[in-house]
Amino acid sequence: MHRHHHPQRHTYLGREELDLICFGNPELDRIHADNSDGKLHLCAGGPAANTAAAFAGLGGKVSLVGYVSNDKPGKFLLARLKKTSIDTSYLPIDGHPTVTNEIRVTPMGRHIIDPNRRISTVVGNGDIESHIISAKAMLISLSDETFGYYADMATKNNLSLYVSAHQYRKENARDGGHDLRRYNISAIIGDKREMEEVKTRCDLVENTTLATTMAEKGSRCLSNQIDIHAPAFPVESVDPTGAGDAFAAGYIYADLIMKLFAHSKLLYGNACGTLAIMGYGAQQNITMERVDGLLRKHGYI
Repeated sequence: MHRHHHPQRHTYLGREELDLICFGNPELDRIHADNSDGKLHLCAGGPAANTAAAFAGLGGKVSLVGYVSNDKPGKFLLARLKKTSIDTSYLPIDGHPTVTNEIRVTPMGRHIIDPNRRISTVVGNGDIESHIISAKAMLISLSDETFGYYADMATKNNLSLYVSAHQYRKENARDGGHDLRRYNISAIIGDKREMEEVKTRCDLVENTTLATTMAEKGSRCLSNQIDIHAPAFPVESVDPTGAGDAFAAGYIYADLIMKLFAHSKLLYGNACGTLAIMGYGAQQNITMERVDGLLRKHGYI
């Protein structure tokens, strides 16, 4: 693998162009650690926010679009996000309570108690459309109620479209599933269970790229043209929360910004996922320097 080079920035209508827009609401992760110090860790979370944080850490210019609550957890999340380089200008504040995930981490793994999730983000207007078309790409979850609205907007404006299969289950497949043949999808990203649901419940173009995480078995990139596997990096896992979200950030950055081949995209995704599990909470200190160090240690650069 050749060493990366950071791309030169471009401007759109007098402003610096965004690389990626992630759609989804910030959430609070309350992580109960039974496998070490027994402490309660309050961590910023939410799949879209986790991916945005990792993508920004790699050097990408990213915006998070969604709702943030005006309660105490919401203020905590917004303060954390503003400490990053994520564009938070399209995070309107409203009165819905912050989604809080109670997560118990034990030596046997983790258990998540999910509340009733709020899965819709922001249905846009002319203002947000101008924000969107200043970007190169967007990431939106199939589980988001506004998926079709934003996917249509990506297609209309020739943005690269990355689709998250996070928590895609039977109950999310409204009207029996999604017809994804109408979109030019760069990749669908999810774990093995989620990807099986996608293949069962969605209509796909034959050459759609499926980037699948497989925990300690690494990851796989599959289409009708390729079937490539990349190994995981062996480390001691502290907390697996958000590893898939971090993988998405590394994979998208390697694809969208670095223009790497499939195996290298998987390696960058795996490296980000590995860094995510080395501490509590999903939004770890993921940087290109740390990713490069991990890849170099294992002989990939």
